[in-house]
Amino acid sequence: MFLIEYLKHLKLKIPELLWISGILYFGIYSFFLLLSFLFTASAIKLDGIAYLSLLLLITGVFGFCNRKRIFTGLFWREIFIVSVLFKFLYLYVKCTQFGLLYIDAVYDCVLSFPLYSILFLYAFKSRSLWENSTQVDTADNPKYATLFLILLFLATLIFNSSAMQLKFSPQVYNSMGVQAGNSGKLLEERRYYLKGLKAAKKSDKETLTVGKIYYNLGLHYNLRKNTAKSLFYLRKAKELYEKLLDFNNVSNSNMHYSILANTYLMLASKGEGNLTEKIHLSEKAIKIYKGLGNKGGICRGYSDIAGVYSANSIYDLADLYYKKAIAYGGEYNLNWELTSAYRMYAYSLYKQKRYKEALPFAKQAIEIYEKKFPNKQNDYYLGNSYVVLANILKEMGECDEAIPLYRKGYGIEIKASGYSKPLNDLLLASTTHSCKNKEDDKGHKDED
Repeated sequence: MFLIEYLKHLKLKIPELLWISGILYFGIYSFFLLLSFLFTASAIKLDGIAYLSLLLLITGVFGFCNRKRIFTGLFWREIFIVSVLFKFLYLYVKCTQFGLLYIDAVYDCVLSFPLYSILFLYAFKSRSLWENSTQVDTADNPKYATLFLILLFLATLIFNSSAMQLKFSPQVYNSMGVQAGNSGKLLEERRYYLKGLKAAKKSDKETLTVGKIYYNLGLHYNLRKNTAKSLFYLRKAKELYEKLLDFNNVSNSNMHYSILANTYLMLASKGEGNLTEKIHLSEKAIKIYKGLGNKGGICRGYSDIAGVYSANSIYDLADLYYKKAIAYGGEYNLNWELTSAYRMYAYSLYKQKRYKEALPFAKQAIEIYEKKFPNKQNDYYLGNSYVVLANILKEMGECDEAIPLYRKGYGIEIKASGYSKPLNDLLLASTTHSCKNKEDDKGHKDED
């Protein structure tokens, strides 16, 4: 009530009331967004800065128009200019760091220029109208307004040209691909990565970002079960990284060393080369991880060497390295790497028909997932862990327990891989039929 009475006392006109309502709305919105800075992602923080800049803009124009009636002692023109700079900084960072689409940047710039122009001219015009002032100062001089608008127009053109360059930047396409992949949009993910490679070819530059795109495409096709294409892009990533990186200066400041080590491990696990070459790739990865001080990578390297030995039926060495990975992961509380080691070891024991030994490892993998990673309940490898456990239970004759696990595991795998539900139904039907046959065989043996 006090606010309403105060506004009545000021005898404000409708345009002034609109400015005040805008200040209140964006002020409250900005306040809550800024409060969330410590608890939210950087992209949300940037949105907070955008709203803050709009708040400064409205406040600056309104205050400049009415500084003798409501506000005193503030530099309204300076606030206005700062808000414009905030806006351009916001757009630039959004483009470079978060893959803002080129068309969005142009759209924002096209809107920003006339909006700011109108508001600025409105500020100069309406101040004397509202105040009925006969005084003239430098703020009312049209030369200053014209100069400011020219500078603003040039800033818009400069930003537009930088946005046009960003359109063809592999970095932006890579960022957009990562965002699409994190959102489960696998077709968009692949399209953006391929556009990134096309952009790199146009610029005729082989950069570390291109190596990262090759690696991401390898991961993408690996998830889609397309081993041939996955290997093709992983080899490309390996060749480019080995060409561009300095192995005498391995540093945490360059994420590409870690990506190269991951590439080595994936190539080894996907069947690149003979046994000796696979082990050599894994050992090269571990060497890089040790140089980086990446304990998780070292643990993963031990698991992958074990996986290579297991795939080649050298089970004594496989057991040795799986136990080494589990011990190392347990020592440093590497829960994410432990889930993988437990799952892979369980599968290795399952292949050896050591079902009772495999059972606790499969259960342990799922238990860590559920307790330590509640936000990854739709992860492909959690689904795979359920399937491994179901396979073990099926071979032990526990089909009643196995079928619900198959249903859950296949459901997660299919969803994470982007395949359709009919494939899930087909896999489940096939597994259920296999379970029934196994139970029938067991019944016949019992009768004999």
